[in-house]
Amino acid sequence: MKQFFLIIILIFFVFQISAQESETDSSRFFQMSFAYPLSTNGIDSMSYTNNISLNFLYGLNGGLKGFEVGTLFNYNRGSVSGFQLSGIANINTGITNGVMLSGVANVLNDSSNGFIFSLLFNYLAQDSRGVEISVANISQGQSIGIQFGFLNCAKKHDGLQLGIINYSGDADSGSSIGLFNIVKGGLYELEFTSGDVLYFGANYKMGRDSFYSTFKFGASLYNRKPVLSTGIGLGGNVLFSEKSFLSIDISANQIIYNLALSNNMNLLSKLDLNYNFRFTEQLGILIGPSFNVYVCKEQVNGEYGTLLVPYSLYTCDLDDGVVKSWIGLNLGLTVRF
Repeated sequence: MKQFFLIIILIFFVFQISAQESETDSSRFFQMSFAYPLSTNGIDSMSYTNNISLNFLYGLNGGLKGFEVGTLFNYNRGSVSGFQLSGIANINTGITNGVMLSGVANVLNDSSNGFIFSLLFNYLAQDSRGVEISVANISQGQSIGIQFGFLNCAKKHDGLQLGIINYSGDADSGSSIGLFNIVKGGLYELEFTSGDVLYFGANYKMGRDSFYSTFKFGASLYNRKPVLSTGIGLGGNVLFSEKSFLSIDISANQIIYNLALSNNMNLLSKLDLNYNFRFTEQLGILIGPSFNVYVCKEQVNGEYGTLLVPYSLYTCDLDDGVVKSWIGLNLGLTVRF
């Protein structure tokens, strides 16, 4: 084992002398590090920009124009352009352009442009362009491109966010698609509705006018027993004027009969086209048609269904259930926050 480390040290020593003899400026074609300062660039490694950089454990370098691989992490004090791969983290304090792949995190303290992927999180301190993919993507500047992850945060986002939780500090640009879309100065609205099968509904919308997510709750009666519904949906508003617009909403709603959860499918899918008119900035009304598809495999008194469907445009009897479709009507009151 001692002989192995002596050989490694000798290799680094030979590479360092060769590099210093052949290159006297701030760039090097090749550098190899075991762990700083044990590298072919020695203690001055952060003064050099490399074309090829290999870090067996970790490397502290000045910059990159080419290709870099690190078992643990890569650190560059200057600008980076090219391809980086690390087992744990890529940390760049200068401008970054290219492809960054990491097992845990990418931390970029200056502007960036390219494809950034990590398993845990990407942190971008300045403006960024390109694609960010991780469990958490956090951008402190303007993010132009795509953020894809469980959590996406951007001080200003001009592109597309795809995730479970999306946050944007700017409501005037970009689109957020997710379960929770939190936009500073965005759309936060509560609807109280009444329809043909769900006599009472409460829908909470959050996001932007162009695209929002909806959490839905409804209540009704069937066979003198209570019926509840819970659902989620997506939608967007087509603006006609400051006071009027068309809401286009799609949703899936689980129907719960007699307050008892069932393993059988009992699902109401809806496409709602509601015309909205606002009397004030906060208060308005809505009215519009609802296109419904109801799939039920739960029986009440020997018949499939737990909603009082007014009529059916199309009915399909299944071996263990029924499918019905019809066009209904929505009426409601809207409150914006």
